Amino acid sequence: EILVEILCNVTLFDFECLTVTHPRFLRCLASSLRLQHHHFAQKAGLRDNPDSTVPLNERRNLLVRHEMAWSQGQVVASRNIPVDSPNEITDFSVSGDIMFFPDPSNHRILWFRLPNPSEEVHSSFINLDPEVVMIGNIVRNGDLLVLYVKLQSSASGESKTEIHLLHFPTGNPHPLATRPIILVSNVPSQNQFNLNHMELLEEKVVFISSEKLHTGRSNFMNVDQDYVCVLNWMTGQFLVSVSCTSGPRFI
Repeated sequence: EILVEILCNVTLFDFECLTVTHPRFLRCLASSLRLQHHHFAQKAGLRDNPDSTVPLNERRNLLVRHEMAWSQGQVVASRNIPVDSPNEITDFSVSGDIMFFPDPSNHRILWFRLPNPSEEVHSSFINLDPEVVMIGNIVRNGDLLVLYVKLQSSASGESKTEIHLLHFPTGNPHPLATRPIILVSNVPSQNQFNLNHMELLEEKVVFISSEKLHTGRSNFMNVDQDYVCVLNWMTGQFLVSVSCTSGPRFI
């Protein structure tokens, strides 16, 4: 029991190193239900709930099935959810338990909460500026929704790229954003859309783009470069713009 208590407080990596040094540790794993549960919970990246009323052997069995499903690529459950849109939707974003479907032809974003198997699905939508013609990444944190969008004027035909900071789920400008609409570029691009990736990190928005960017602090940058840009979404100020070589980039 003392050895099991000790092993339940070591990391998965350390435990696997111990099993290489002496077979006794493997025998401990084979004979201790508690240690097995701890081992598979660590492999799944989960923490035990000490208040759970589910028996330990059942929790262990669930973790074993979870591990086998991942290792064998098994789909434990699937569900088809109809999307209320007359147009084909080929892209989506998932943030927590919310799934977003860009629908630029109707100038809106469809969204719904990912349901449990027994729940009904209730989809909603957020209306966007009627000049929005393309929607890039959608990132969310709490009630903040950040959109990277391309707009085209119906009158002049001129296009521009902006970041929109919206309140979720109302779709109104976010009340904490000094500038809820931030200009990224108003130079026509030869490519359809040039956003590679975007992330939201506390009060900062980080994105990679090959647009000919306008940071608000300097002239337009070189169109042949990709740029990693950091801006403060609360103030609307660009903080950093760093050029990088073209090609796939991830933040």
